[in-house]
This record gives sequence, structure tokens and C-alpha cells, in this order.
Amino acid sequence: MESGALKPSRLLVVKMSSIGDIAHALPVVSQIKRALPNLFIGWVVKRRCASLLEGNPDIDKLYVTSDKPGASELLGLRKQMRADRYDTAIDMQGLLLSGVVTWLSGAKRRVGLDRNREGNFFFLTEHTVPGKDPDRHAIDILSGFAHSLGVDYPEGSVPVQSYLATSDSAFAHEHINALHKPIIALNAGASTIYKQWPADHWAELGKAIVAGGASVVLLGGPRDVETVDQISGIIASHQCVNLAGKTNLRQLASVVACCDLMVSGDTGPIHIAVDVGTPCVGLYGPTNPRAYGPYGNRNVVIWKGLPCSPCHRNPTCNGRVDCMKRISATDVLKAIEKLIPGTLGDGPRDAQSVNAS
Repeated sequence: MESGALKPSRLLVVKMSSIGDIAHALPVVSQIKRALPNLFIGWVVKRRCASLLEGNPDIDKLYVTSDKPGASELLGLRKQMRADRYDTAIDMQGLLLSGVVTWLSGAKRRVGLDRNREGNFFFLTEHTVPGKDPDRHAIDILSGFAHSLGVDYPEGSVPVQSYLATSDSAFAHEHINALHKPIIALNAGASTIYKQWPADHWAELGKAIVAGGASVVLLGGPRDVETVDQISGIIASHQCVNLAGKTNLRQLASVVACCDLMVSGDTGPIHIAVDVGTPCVGLYGPTNPRAYGPYGNRNVVIWKGLPCSPCHRNPTCNGRVDCMKRISATDVLKAIEKLIPGTLGDGPRDAQSVNAS
């Protein structure tokens, strides 16, 4: 426990979206609760992400808003929050809406980042949590909120979110129980085309995994179904289960928790995998893996580090996505073998990849 910081008795967490951002905030809030077990914690979240937080033993009250709350909804939220008498609110989002919600809470102490946007700082009493280093991991940045409350956060650690891992274990067992170990989840979905690994690369990887004696679970969202169906058809193995478009967030978390490893691009599910304790191989190109890779030294990131990368939301490749295409299935197989030696028989072991921390 750090000395000199003000310790709250009733804390409001404002981290409303997205899936990956919520997953990054979870271990920090868990650490705060462990250090201050009598602390009452409320959390404001948008409806599309709320299922990630439902049943969380560290959260005493969950406030769920629509994805674009209007004035009347915000006034109703204000009434609920003020009735719960928060003395401290931490705005982990740093945007206009989160700032307004933080201010409406009525908390006298309102803490935020020093790199906030959209006039967010007008709604805070403190905008002092360091967040300007582009190479600092998102979880390390959010750990600054723990420090502001007098709580140490052990760098590199992620308290396992057991409630997520076991929330729908029946679904997981029903769909993957017949697969023999090790089971490797391949999450082929991504939020943008620039974060997507090519489908033929996924198919090549999946075929090599099952040929080596391991099993594959294919994952993706509703818009990834057609692509993942094609990948599944190429792999064509009874040791490959296709769950793309068939899981909600809690089912996804339970499935990934039952897997021995996950391979994914930069998207929310890879951070859920970290939260449930499953090692990951992250495939990164347009985003900075030092800031957004799977957190902790039990994971591996493959990143080619091209001169144009990371480009974030400003790609210069005219849609070629060279940074992702240059990651080969062999690169990923080497990383898998590094994390789980012997998975692929006598497969390659000299992976040229970097640990994410």
C-alpha cells in the first residue's frame, strides 16, 4: 500500500467501453479491491460491454447505460449515483461522455488521465494519472489510478478473473470436451481489416496444428462467420471446432479459459484471454504491441516492425496490410512451440518474436 494517497470509502469506476478497454481495467480494479476489501465499488458501463462485468465479485453496484445515452438517461443515472454517495470517482476513459458521467456522480474527488480528450479535464478535480507515453502498456497506465488511491499494482501481473472463466463452463464443455489436448483457440476476427491476419494464413496454421496432434477452436464474431467457415472447411478435421458467431462474451471467456493457448490479432478477445489466464500469441501490425499487446511475460507477440508500423488509424499501405501479411504461419507455429514445448511434436523452436509486457 502506498503512503500519502487519499483512500476512498466509496469509489465509482467510469470505464464504459470497449471490450478490450474493459478487459484492461478489470485487473486494476481487482487489485484495488484486494488492497481495500471494505471499499464499496460502483462501475458505469455501456450495455454492449456490461456482460463482462455482471457477477464480478469486486463490483458492488453496476450502472448500465445505452451506447449513446441522452440527457434524460444521464439525469436518471445522476440520481442513482448520487444516492450511493461516492466520495471518489476515477475516469479511466478520458472522453467527454465519461467526464460528464464522472462529474454527475457528485464525487468530490474526480481523478482522470493527463492525456484526456474532448474537454474531459473540465469535469475532473485531478487529471494527473500519467498516460502520455505511447509505449507504455494500457494496463500499466490504468494502474496509475490504483496508485492515486494508495494501492500498489505489481507490474506484469494480472489477477485471474475466475468469475469470467467459469461463468458458462457448461457451454465450453459441451463444445470442446471431445477435443484432445492441447487445445488452441484461433480468433480470426478483428475490428478493422487492417488488424486482420489473412484467411489463408489462418487455414495454413490450423492445418499444421491438427497435423501435429493438437486441436483447434475457431472463434470470431457474427461478421466473421463466412470467413471462419471457409477456414474451417480448409482445415477439415474432427479436431477442429468452429464457434464463430455462436458465443456471447461470457461463453467466449469460458471457452478460452478451457483452451491451452490462444492465437489472435489485436481485438477484445485476446485481452479476455489474458484475464482468464490463458497464454496468448498476439499477431500485431498497425497497433503498438508495447501498448496494446497481451499483458504479461507468459504471452508472445509477433510484430514485424515495418517502418510504417504502428500506423493505428492512419494506414499508408493503400489496404495492402503488409504488416499482417508478412507474419507467416511458420512464425506463429514457432511461437506456439515456445509457449507450449512439444505441442507440435518436433516442430520448430527458434521463434523470432518479442515478449509483451
